[in-house]
Amino acid sequence: MSSTVDDKIEYYALSDLTVSNLHDFYLDLDELHDLCSTMVDYYKKEQRTTLGSDKYSNLIESEVFLVKDIASSACKMLQKYKIVINAFKQCHDDRELARKELNKPKK
Repeated sequence: MSSTVDDKIEYYALSDLTVSNLHDFYLDLDELHDLCSTMVDYYKKEQRTTLGSDKYSNLIESEVFLVKDIASSACKMLQKYKIVINAFKQCHDDRELARKELNKPKK
């Protein structure tokens, strides 16, 4: 099931963040996901292609360039969305703490 950017913003209404910042984060995350999906597609095609053929060489070259694009996009996101990432980390930590409290043996 695919959620829209607006659905995701509504679900994670983080008080420290603006809707605009979350919106941009989810759009960039979708773009990163698309790059990664393309990498998986290239890899699958590479596995079915004859080693040494022109098609194989083109696929390997495309994968190499895509690795650079994925790394660049991820690094930019880490810098641009540090506050968003920290807010999600805090949500995770809070949820884990609540889960531990629920599972704590009762005296």
